[in-house]
Amino acid sequence: MRIVFMGSSTFGLPALKLLHQKHQVVCVYTRPAKPAGRGMQEQKTPIHEFALTKAIQVKTPPTLRTETAAAELIELQPDVVVVAAYGLILPQAILDIPKHGCINIHGSLLPRWRGAAPIHHALLNGDPEIGVTIMKMDVGLDTGPMLKKGVVQGHTFTETHDVMAELGGVLLIDVLDHLDTITPEIQDESLATYAHKVTKVDATITPNMPVQNVLNIIHTFGGNFGGRFTYKGETLAIHTATNCTMPDQPDDASLIKDDKGRLLFVCSDGMIEIQSIQRSGKRIMTTKDFLNGFKL
Repeated sequence: MRIVFMGSSTFGLPALKLLHQKHQVVCVYTRPAKPAGRGMQEQKTPIHEFALTKAIQVKTPPTLRTETAAAELIELQPDVVVVAAYGLILPQAILDIPKHGCINIHGSLLPRWRGAAPIHHALLNGDPEIGVTIMKMDVGLDTGPMLKKGVVQGHTFTETHDVMAELGGVLLIDVLDHLDTITPEIQDESLATYAHKVTKVDATITPNMPVQNVLNIIHTFGGNFGGRFTYKGETLAIHTATNCTMPDQPDDASLIKDDKGRLLFVCSDGMIEIQSIQRSGKRIMTTKDFLNGFKL
């Protein structure tokens, strides 16, 4: 089939690679390059970079809500438009162009966690089941009929994101192979939840939180914001940690060092052992390095 792919992040790369192997990817749409890094050099999206290596035509429109955008897509004569973490809204005029419509790879088990940050919210809430949904797009926010689902084992955000991305590509190819026989499933609106864009506020941890909630935050934001809390007026961020037990739990501190040299964060129903932590404006470090330069 003639495929137009729309995506901007690494989430869509496995799907794009499989599409390039099995179908005719006539064009890739992605977000425009933007300054990044210390030198503020123009940086193309991972999708853009891959397309260039395969000599695939690339378009980077700032919006799809124009007659020009619709006309350019019509010229490409796509059988299907595949969307994965693109970042732009597709208006009805665009959705109506492909012969078989627009198909989205969404990082949640819809209708749960529609919106910008589904993986984050599934991990933050400790969902017992998380996964990927292939859906046919409509003008709503992730409201279209579902074509196929797959479940993954969640842990940290990075691990979960990468496994979901790989599974999304496999599910997509299966859907395209069976488009004529798949019966779309309408979403149950009563089960819908919204996944707003996450910020540092969502990464805040406090001693009155249960252990599992604190670990959920750290697993979700480790390597990025980290689980953030204030100690002696300074914001610290925990990036990796595990559950631990102690016979006596102090109630007058959030951060302690035990007689085994472990750095512990005190929660409402137990403690966690910190493996890596970060001071404001500093690099992520082991607890041993942290304790060498920080007085509790």
